[in-house]
Amino acid sequence: MKNKSATKANIFILELTIIILIFALTSAISISLFAKAHQVGQKASETNYAMMKIQSLAETMKSKENLLELKELLANEQTTLYFDEEWASITDRAKASYVIETSGSSEKTVAGTLATVKYLARKNLTDSTLLYQLQVQKYFPQQGGKSK
Repeated sequence: MKNKSATKANIFILELTIIILIFALTSAISISLFAKAHQVGQKASETNYAMMKIQSLAETMKSKENLLELKELLANEQTTLYFDEEWASITDRAKASYVIETSGSSEKTVAGTLATVKYLARKNLTDSTLLYQLQVQKYFPQQGGKSK
């Protein structure tokens, strides 16, 4: 009789141990999934902010009425804009968390000039991971033999 109750107690302890191991395993998996979800959310947020900043810059470029207004942007072959961790514009390269690189070019044709600006957003200067990129083109036709 004593042996039977000891066996039942051993089986109960074994079942309890297995249940605790299963809960520990599922909690470890859940924690790793939450951590991964946080990383994915952070990356999506960074991409979204980069997209908004670049689209704003592109709209500014597209709003230029003539090629002379774009001359500054196109004259510099590459310009770098720096942003802090909250996407506020800063001038200190060392404190930059995000970087947007702009490069511009223009191509003269018989009927006018095609201006092209390429925007690249990166996490920082040392990270080669691209957050977002956009290439914008605007055509400036010639009027009366002169470009607008």
